[in-house]
Amino acid sequence: MPTKKDQVDGIESTDVKKPTTAKKPATKKADTDTVVPKEAAERAVKAAKKAMGAVTEVAKKDASEKEVKAAKDAVKATGKALEAVEVATKQKVTTKQKEAAEKAVVDAEKAVKAAEAAKAKALKDKEAAKLKEAKAKEAAAKLKAKEAAAKAKEKEAKAKEAAKAKALKEKEAAAKAATVGAKKPAAKTAAKATATTADKKPAATKTATTKAAPKAEKSTAKPTVDKKPAVTKVAPKVEKPTAKEEVKAIPEPAPVLDEAKAKAIEEARAKHAAEKAAKQEAEAKAKAAEEKATAEAAAKEAAKKAAEEKAAADLAKAKTEAAAKAKAEAAKPAPKFTGPVANRNRLKTRYQKEIVPALKAERGYKNVNEVPALNKIVLNMRIGDIKDNSKSIQLAQKELSAIAGQHSVIVRAKKSVSNFKLRENQPIGIKVTLRGNKMYEFFDKLVAVALPRVRDFRGVSPKSFDGRGNYAMGIKEQINFPEISYETVEKVRGFDVCVVTTAKSDDEAKALLTKLGMPFKQ
Repeated sequence: MPTKKDQVDGIESTDVKKPTTAKKPATKKADTDTVVPKEAAERAVKAAKKAMGAVTEVAKKDASEKEVKAAKDAVKATGKALEAVEVATKQKVTTKQKEAAEKAVVDAEKAVKAAEAAKAKALKDKEAAKLKEAKAKEAAAKLKAKEAAAKAKEKEAKAKEAAKAKALKEKEAAAKAATVGAKKPAAKTAAKATATTADKKPAATKTATTKAAPKAEKSTAKPTVDKKPAVTKVAPKVEKPTAKEEVKAIPEPAPVLDEAKAKAIEEARAKHAAEKAAKQEAEAKAKAAEEKATAEAAAKEAAKKAAEEKAAADLAKAKTEAAAKAKAEAAKPAPKFTGPVANRNRLKTRYQKEIVPALKAERGYKNVNEVPALNKIVLNMRIGDIKDNSKSIQLAQKELSAIAGQHSVIVRAKKSVSNFKLRENQPIGIKVTLRGNKMYEFFDKLVAVALPRVRDFRGVSPKSFDGRGNYAMGIKEQINFPEISYETVEKVRGFDVCVVTTAKSDDEAKALLTKLGMPFKQ
């Protein structure tokens, strides 16, 4: 399958012949028979240049198949047009051959327009894709920034919870240590009480022994009887520990600080734990804030990048739209009269408010209806080159319609005249009849804009009245009107303007037209 490069090479290899300069015939009569106009050749050459430009653009970039095909068609059509014009300029040709040459040129122009349209569409699609991609990137950056912010918040919450749990544990440890310290003094007090009880018990035993001693002395004073001593078995004595020894046997508790010092130590420990927890919490907050700032900076950078891409896409889109708009403006027909709505009927308003009372006072009219007024304006244009160029009547009709602001009508021959090579029902001209507001608008435009643009203008002739209050004048060039662009004019044409009034005499009609602003020669 051929690649796009091969397709472009195939376009460039297509032969586009330039029209050769035709040799002038020997006789004057033969020269008049060469009927292909110079404009056709120039248009064909321009179309060929545009086609080659389209080919160059296609070769420069990765073009689509539609653009390649459109460029090929443009080159082929311009080649055919140039060949047709070359053949027509070399020999005497008939009207059919002329029309064929003109048709070939028009086809070439259409093909070039199709190539340009395909190119513009491809460019527009490319810009739309870029804009869509920039929007997707911006959305992804925003989503990423949101996720980073959520993660930072979650980390901060976890750090806070960990710091709180640690502080709670340290408080519980401090409380436990305080409880143990309180129990040790109570054990020492119990040991002292036991020792005191043991000391009291030996004193009581001594008192009992002292009381029993006199009784033993009294008993010894009685006569004794010799008896065999009784043999008794004495069990070995097991000495019981004394109270002091019991007290000594109890392990002495570790030395305990007094309650004030224990409380101070406990408070110091609690304070240290709180400070540590606060420090950890502050570090967690600082870390979370740093992560949040990093995420915000990344989000801002992404947003800035997306904004720059969007601005670039908008600029490219604006340029494309401006180019398309300029091209559309260039391809538009002659502009119509588009003055402010309030000023369009200014002449009619002036006629009703100023001219009617002035004429009534000057001429002595008793009734307002006696004052002369404009009835209609008829524009006529004869097309003399319609036999040579069948499209001339369409162009002329388009121009006259733009000037009048109303659609014009084609006028046809009522009968055949052989001396003028005229056949019945053959188009010979165009006309348009204006009444009402459009009539006043055209007259205002004629006297205020068109006539001042006439070269070496000295005023209109006062002798062009027909004796019944109607005035006729001729315009030699249609380009005097602002609706006609000089660049789009194929041929300079003139037309007749007939102003029909309700005046009964030429004098009244002249007075009316003078008041309306018609510049008569003095």
